[in-house]
Amino acid sequence: MQRELNFTSDMFSDLFKKISERMKEYPGRRLRRVVLQIGKSATVIPDALHFTFNIYAAANDIMKNATLEILSREGAKFGIKLLEIE
Repeated sequence: MQRELNFTSDMFSDLFKKISERMKEYPGRRLRRVVLQIGKSATVIPDALHFTFNIYAAANDIMKNATLEILSREGAKFGIKLLEIE
């Protein structure tokens, strides 16, 4: 379980960098919702991803109170489907 949590944390760290870069296009605004698509065969534990997201969101002004939605899709890919901005 620890290995999966570390993997999820590392993956979310990369994802957070992408979100932060995208949010630079909207100075002074906040992220309201993130929708991720995760392949059914991806080695990601959705509960661990939610846990990690909540930690990052609580520590970052642009993500405070943002929610995470996870959609399942075929394959093993993992990516951002939607960023909803206030």
